[in-house]
Amino acid sequence: MPIEQDLDTAVIGPVDLSFAPNAWVTIAAVGSFEDGSLSAQLVAEDYTTELPAGQSRITLYHAVEGAPDVDVKLADGTVLVQGLSYTGEFSLDVAANTYNIQVFEAGTDNLLLDLVDTIIDADSFYFIGLTSTPDSVQASVAVVGLNQVATFINGANGDIPETLPTGG
Repeated sequence: MPIEQDLDTAVIGPVDLSFAPNAWVTIAAVGSFEDGSLSAQLVAEDYTTELPAGQSRITLYHAVEGAPDVDVKLADGTVLVQGLSYTGEFSLDVAANTYNIQVFEAGTDNLLLDLVDTIIDADSFYFIGLTSTPDSVQASVAVVGLNQVATFINGANGDIPETLPTGG
């Protein structure tokens, strides 16, 4: 719902969601309000499996309604994932480094997004959401450090309103 509004103005929900214990889940709002396809999608991220030394974990989520399946590659041609479809996700561990990450229409050389000089620091979790429209694919990136994850997971008890910080 819009900020500082009540439930009567909600564009999604209310919805009932279930979460596994000690799970890290991103709730993504995907679709279009105009055509009635807007919905809440759960994206499970792996924050509990130990990261190898000097590495980070990247989760990529395809949230571009109407966009084709995508292939994600490094500029040197290394394929990270092929055929990732709308609302699809994948995760992988990578060494800390600076990468040129490219998103192509699956099976083609049609470049949709070029993330040049993407810095991936060690001991961090990256969520990269492909967003916007098929004609203008963009990326939203969220980074959480290993220390933040440990602090949150070790201190989390209760339900969402009791666990998450509030603020404005």
